[in-house]
Amino acid sequence: MVRRFAQTYENIYSFYMARPPGQATRFLCDWLVGMSEKERQHVRVGCGRYDWTFQTESPQLASHLVITIHAMQVLPPGQFDSIFAWLRQLDYPWSSAAAAMKLAPSVEMLAPVLQYLGRNEGGA
Repeated sequence: MVRRFAQTYENIYSFYMARPPGQATRFLCDWLVGMSEKERQHVRVGCGRYDWTFQTESPQLASHLVITIHAMQVLPPGQFDSIFAWLRQLDYPWSSAAAAMKLAPSVEMLAPVLQYLGRNEGGA
């Protein structure tokens, strides 16, 4: 998948749902991504968690990353406008689950993504 990613997808928006604290050696945060398929024009919206490990010495570069995918929804091409209007409203690349949920369009297929992002926001 990684080798052909840029050949397959475009309009890629990837958001971190939190910022790492200063001098962190480990950082876990949720992520949200949206993209469209070049060939079939389907829209993909997904979410999950990043688990970063940083070197302890300066400049504290990332030394390890685990990416967990919780949900990846494939929506029909007709959802392109509403999904990308939503993603363009979010602060990039640092956003929040609260903002993503508040601004999300009313698209039933987004439910697994929004439920995951909202699990720590009071049960949305």
